[in-house]
Amino acid sequence: MIAAARTERLGEDRVRALLRLQHPDLAGLALRELTTGGGSRLWRLGDEFAVRLPRTRDAADRLCRQDRWLPLLAPGLPLAVPEPVRIGAPSVLFGRHWAVVRWVPGETGLPLPADDKSMDVMAAFLKALHVEAHIEAPGFRVAGGPKVPRWIHGDLGPSTVAQDGGMPAGVVGFGELCGGDPAVDLASVCRWLPSTAGERLLAAYGADDEMIARVERWATAL
Repeated sequence: MIAAARTERLGEDRVRALLRLQHPDLAGLALRELTTGGGSRLWRLGDEFAVRLPRTRDAADRLCRQDRWLPLLAPGLPLAVPEPVRIGAPSVLFGRHWAVVRWVPGETGLPLPADDKSMDVMAAFLKALHVEAHIEAPGFRVAGGPKVPRWIHGDLGPSTVAQDGGMPAGVVGFGELCGGDPAVDLASVCRWLPSTAGERLLAAYGADDEMIARVERWATAL
């Protein structure tokens, strides 16, 4: 039986050993641990990649969800996302699913930019994301929502929108990715914005009166 993962013991030597065992062609790249990563330990791998090692079983489940569905969406998204490039299997070195993903440039945790150009960029990203969800997608249905579920991020905000040069540059944290109501994502972003910026976002997105009403309802629930 594979032992439970012990993330507190994951030093550089252990992470490099994981790579050498399962993805040896990447094992020689520079490796540097980062202080951010949410539910995962995060290591920068070379210039283009990152290694995500979940701290808990729940975090591993969210990573599996992201790794299953994000590759279907990433090619059509106008901002950088942590698309998985290699999947790591549980082993004696680390007992959970893990992944090598594309590095997303920029910094998270900053107040969301509220200028018109940034709102146009966010609207373009959300419209590209909110396509019809796959029939097997995880999801939920809510009264008054769309008849056909759309892909939604499910957790948009300062911690998941990466900025570079004061502009949205990427989106991370796809562990809640599912089929649902696009109004959830719009409400999630709008609650972090001044009202005028939120109105600009909705206008750039092309939200009609019915959508705006759903956004307002979700805004009170989030």
